[in-house]
Amino acid sequence: MHSSQLIDIARNENTDIDFHVMDMEKLSFQDEYFDLCYSSFAVHYLESWTPALREARRVLKQNGKYVFSVGHPIDSAMEQFKTDTG
Repeated sequence: MHSSQLIDIARNENTDIDFHVMDMEKLSFQDEYFDLCYSSFAVHYLESWTPALREARRVLKQNGKYVFSVGHPIDSAMEQFKTDTG
């Protein structure tokens, strides 16, 4: 399933929420717009985290928080285990 399809599902199930799809390195929001930014399992796919982190900082209000997650450690632990045991 493509991300645009997932956004359509989210919009249909949450009509009271605005959803936006955009490049996380070039957000179309004003400076200091949010109290909280959230990113789930996305930044670890970037070659460099710096542009995305700068954008998050730009759109956060003073003392705002950026909550993000990256790949779960069990994923890399299992890759290492498979490699070590053949």
